Amino acid sequence: MKAIILAANDNTRLRPLNLRKPGALIKINGIPLLEHQIRGYRRAGVETASISVVSGYQHSQVKRYLMREHPDIRLVQNPDYRSTSTLYSLDLAFRSTEPRTDEEGFFISSGACVYDDEAIECVSRVSGGAIAVDSSRYEAASPTVIAEDGNVVRIGTHIPEHAATAVVTGLCKLDAHAVTALSDIAAERTAKKRDSPMAVALGDLIHRAQMTLVDIAGTKWAALHTMEDVQTADKRFSRFSLSGKRCFVLDLDGTVYVGNRPIRSTVEFIKRNMDDRAF
Repeated sequence: MKAIILAANDNTRLRPLNLRKPGALIKINGIPLLEHQIRGYRRAGVETASISVVSGYQHSQVKRYLMREHPDIRLVQNPDYRSTSTLYSLDLAFRSTEPRTDEEGFFISSGACVYDDEAIECVSRVSGGAIAVDSSRYEAASPTVIAEDGNVVRIGTHIPEHAATAVVTGLCKLDAHAVTALSDIAAERTAKKRDSPMAVALGDLIHRAQMTLVDIAGTKWAALHTMEDVQTADKRFSRFSLSGKRCFVLDLDGTVYVGNRPIRSTVEFIKRNMDDRAF
């Protein structure tokens, strides 16, 4: 198996956290987002040299990090990240990889997400192609799926909540047939429109290759689109326990405020604990 991590985009909603570094190097529980995925893939049996990362925004920082920590990883640059989509980055990754064998599969994941080992392991156990979803969540702006008999039959951003089976998590696994199909789809779609959405390509894919639905609800994962998402993910992946703690000292800048804007989850934490703990 190989893996492609798509981490080229510049998400302005994460300002100022990603003002001077790419989102892929934002730390969750003290570990860069990119590192979480690399470790997860390695534990799932993917060799480091079989992992590709596509970067764009702050490419030089990603390059320095990988050269220092994982020099065997293949780094692909998308210099047009501001005007192209994640699907375009995927097309670049497919075109830059070495010739594929007839039986070789790929993991593909969004560089804006973090997954624990169990989530990746759930997907890796499936034979054939698979799309990881979460049936416990629904977000109106996020791609969702409809499944029948365990297979994804529709995917898109306009599926109403009552009809949706689950929300897409940005993680999928492709067998050799699905790799060839998605590679062709990515080339076709981006040749016509360089900002074609990934969800549209996956919608094409399910008509060319069977994609099993893998529900990772109950595992730890998070998509980091906003500052609140970062706070939630950090808490979700933290090993810190409040048990026995009676006093907290909080640094205001970056902990309680970002600029002059209060961080809602921190304020809620203080309000929730101020009666029985000291701040």
